[in-house]
Amino acid sequence: MAYKKTIIKVFEAPIPSTKSYVDDLNRLNFLAKNYNLFVLTNQPKFIKRKVTKAKVIFIPYFNVPLVSSYLFWFMCGIRLLFIKYDLLIVRQIGSPISLFNFRKPFLCIVAIHPYQAVGLENEGIKLPFRRKIHLKIVLECVKRANYHLTISEQLKSFLIKQGVNPKKIKYLPMGVDMDIFNPHKNHLSNDIHFPKDTFIVIHTGAIGELRGLNVMLKGMRNIVKLYKDIILILIGCEPNDMIKIAKKARELDIGENLILVESVDFQLIPFYLKHSNVAISLLEETEYFKYSPPQKIFEYFAMGLPVIANNINTHTDAAPYIKDSYNGFIINYNAEEFSKAVLKLYNERELLTTMSKNALESVKEYDWNEIMKKFGKVIEEVI
Repeated sequence: MAYKKTIIKVFEAPIPSTKSYVDDLNRLNFLAKNYNLFVLTNQPKFIKRKVTKAKVIFIPYFNVPLVSSYLFWFMCGIRLLFIKYDLLIVRQIGSPISLFNFRKPFLCIVAIHPYQAVGLENEGIKLPFRRKIHLKIVLECVKRANYHLTISEQLKSFLIKQGVNPKKIKYLPMGVDMDIFNPHKNHLSNDIHFPKDTFIVIHTGAIGELRGLNVMLKGMRNIVKLYKDIILILIGCEPNDMIKIAKKARELDIGENLILVESVDFQLIPFYLKHSNVAISLLEETEYFKYSPPQKIFEYFAMGLPVIANNINTHTDAAPYIKDSYNGFIINYNAEEFSKAVLKLYNERELLTTMSKNALESVKEYDWNEIMKKFGKVIEEVI
């Protein structure tokens, strides 16, 4: 029997959610299947439930002002000293854990702009001294990795500007599990019922002001003045926000045309998408959104949904590309253009069908199984 190499992966999450950590969970399950995997995490129950083949080690996370992350990193680092392993894999925010990694290769997965590590949305903001130090530590530890995987070409360019050797960086998109997101499968749920004879516009994932909430609500006000059978579904609403959103919808007189849904199990997302006609991805132009393409685009396309998205590079210059009038519409970030795009697809059903076929074509090369094969090759090279 061949010796299975041992890999350590750190998983840190304030609130575990399948919705938010699809990419992490897919990678963890791949690693657990092919390697002897240890997961250092503050969410052991969540990981044991979602990654059944991994060996899970609990690392407590203390909510202590200013030092929470440092305490977590330190405890992970100490635990590393007592495990024999071949490779450490950490995302960029937890990269300082690598300071405790002696003589073993370190693979850094860069999924967001490091500014996100210190809670900032844009460059050029004057940072408090503590945050400057925090950001510098994270950046320096990211750069010391033996190899980097980025989920976008924009993040790869960022690392190169930071002085990372381009030969040590590989762009590997998140992709989509086409066994789950498959429009030809019979996605059933006895608990969910859709309004009959309606045209459904859907948005999945976190929702808020920076993700087009006002644009969608005000756009729906324009739409329902003309057609009452168009419904907007928002999936992934925080419970505290649902009351506020519902109130605003009533003020705009679109309450009957809006369905709000809390976070649902990841396996249910394809069911909602299968019963929808058009999907939405709207992002304000912050540093985070300019560097990290949304996972939902892959999922929308895999289910054959055209995407209405605003003009930001992670929509138009990221994989899979949203090409205007081919597999979706690229609009300016305002309610008027949003409503026009929805109404065009509502009124021109042949165009909707063509765009749906084009969406399915757009996602073919981003099959998660193929991406994982490339991920495995990188791991073997680094080890």
